[in-house]
Amino acid sequence: SRIAEKRRRDQHAEEEQEAEEQAVRGTVSLIEKEKYEGKPKIDDVEVDEFLIMGIQETTPPWHDDVTGELLDNQKVCEAMEKERASLREFCVYDRVPAAKAQAVWEDPDATVVRSRWVKVLKADGRTKCRLVAQQINDGSKMDVYAATASSVSARTLLALATARRRQGQNVTLMIGDVSTAFLHAPLPPERKFYLIPPATEHVGGELWHLRKALYGLRESPRWFQEHLARVAEAHGWVRLLTDPQLFVHPATLSVMSVFADDLLILVDDMKIDEVRRTLDKDMKLKWTESIGPEWTRYLGKEW
Repeated sequence: SRIAEKRRRDQHAEEEQEAEEQAVRGTVSLIEKEKYEGKPKIDDVEVDEFLIMGIQETTPPWHDDVTGELLDNQKVCEAMEKERASLREFCVYDRVPAAKAQAVWEDPDATVVRSRWVKVLKADGRTKCRLVAQQINDGSKMDVYAATASSVSARTLLALATARRRQGQNVTLMIGDVSTAFLHAPLPPERKFYLIPPATEHVGGELWHLRKALYGLRESPRWFQEHLARVAEAHGWVRLLTDPQLFVHPATLSVMSVFADDLLILVDDMKIDEVRRTLDKDMKLKWTESIGPEWTRYLGKEW
C-alpha cells in the first residue's frame, strides 16, 4: 500500500509539473510581448568564433529568466552579491585590464566567451543569481560528456543498508550536496579561457582570465567530476571500474554514489563524522536529510 501511495504521489507531482510548465510557457510569451512590445526587433544576429550576441537584462527591473516573473530588486542585488562573494572565495578569475586585453584577442589559443546573470525565484521564495559563461558548441558532441550515477546505484545502496541493518548494524544513508560545485574544479593549465564580464561587472574593456570551471563552460561538468574523484581518492575512497560514479571507502566500509553534485553515502553511524571529514576538508558541502523509514526526496524522487 505504501508503494501504491508513492506511485500516486509521483503521478500527481508529474501532472502538476506538466501543468506548471504549460503555464510558464504561456507566461513567458505574455512577458516577452509586454516587455519588448514597441521596441525595435533584432532580426540579424551576428555570430563569430568568439561571440554570440543576444538580448539580456543589464539593469533593473529584473525578471525571472525561466518564468519572466518580476523580481524584487533588493533581493536580486543581495543574490548577486552572494554570487560575487562565491567567485572571490574560490578565486575563479583574474582581471585582465583593457591595456592587455588586445593581446588576448589576438592569441589563437585563447577562448573568449560572453557571460550573463541567470536569475531564478526558487520554490521556497529565495532569489538565486548565478553568473554563467555563454560558451556555444564548437561541433563536438563529446566535449560536454560527464558520467552520472544510474538509479541502480541508489537502489544498490538501499539494498546494502537493508542487509546491514538486518545483520544488526546501525547504518545511515546520508545525503550531501556540493555547494557551487563547479567552482571547486581548476581548469586544465593548458586551456586559456577568458570571460567578457556582464554589464553589471564590466570595467572599461577588461576581461576575466578564468581559473575555475565556471557554470556555462561546456566542459565544466567533466572537470568537476574529475576534481571530485581526485579529492575522494586522495582521502581513501576507491572508484569502482564497473560504475565510475560509485566509490568505496575500505577504512570505514562506506559506499558513496555521486550524481553530479549530489552525494548519497552509506556509512556506519559511529563513523559519520570521520567519513564527512574525508570530503569536507577539500570541498564545501551541505549535509541535508538521511534516507530512513520515512519517505525522503532525493534526485526529485521519494525513497
